[in-house]
Amino acid sequence: MLEKFSDMQWRQLKMVESIRIMHPRIKEIITLISECHMTHGITPEPQCMFVTGDWGCGKTTVAELYKQWLPETKQKLILTGEVPTPTKIPAVVEYLLGKINDPAPTRGKLGNQLDRLFQGLHDSGIELIILDEVQHLVNTENNKVISDVADWFKSLVNRTKIPVILIGLDHARKVLTQNQQLERRFEIKRKLEPFYYHDSETIHEFQRFLYEFDRMLIPILGSRSKLDDDEISERIHHVTGGNMNKVVKLIRRAAREAISENSENITFKHLSEAFDFYYSESEKQNPFHVAS
Repeated sequence: MLEKFSDMQWRQLKMVESIRIMHPRIKEIITLISECHMTHGITPEPQCMFVTGDWGCGKTTVAELYKQWLPETKQKLILTGEVPTPTKIPAVVEYLLGKINDPAPTRGKLGNQLDRLFQGLHDSGIELIILDEVQHLVNTENNKVISDVADWFKSLVNRTKIPVILIGLDHARKVLTQNQQLERRFEIKRKLEPFYYHDSETIHEFQRFLYEFDRMLIPILGSRSKLDDDEISERIHHVTGGNMNKVVKLIRRAAREAISENSENITFKHLSEAFDFYYSESEKQNPFHVAS
């Protein structure tokens, strides 16, 4: 049956979807991005960074949060984008030309396109480049292809003097092993891990994330849901494996169920319904039925 929401409920749903959690891991990455950004126009060799991690660990979120953290005038000077798939260097160059409003991104040979790209980045006043899904460029065992990609990234940094942040899955780092000069450019390397639940320290970190999420839900729903309680947090981690994307989706769906019932908080019933929504065809048992 199609759900019917009041105007107020739609506003609540939009507020839930807009929640972004600035937990310590993300804060560290954003701080480092800022430090790289600040080297633009100051040092002859801009500081660059490589961020890797599994799918759903928050890699893409850092680019969004960093732009939101900046004043609007600065946001326009950040070039962000995702490497398309399947892809080769010419396709990425055309994509970036389009991002800087080149009138004919596909026109000309690669050398001409590169000249226009580098000049266009300068003319646009771009101060920082953040490229996500970099693994699409190195999804191959062909060392020649990987070496060409490494050379291209090195040229991008050397000719533009713009700091670059590369984001991708773990295996994307192999591009650095093909070029020592490129590896020196990307001295800062960070890996975003899933949340673990092994000991008091990792449990506290995960529960702190849930607490912050819960805190941001209070103005929307009305009261605390106590998502960070041991009984709930352990079940959420069991279901999601600590993958941030899965955690966020589960809680957002549970919040949707709560909003549909005009509930002031998320209950085990709502978490159970959220589990069924995402994992109905999974072999996992619904852990939220136990206390519902």
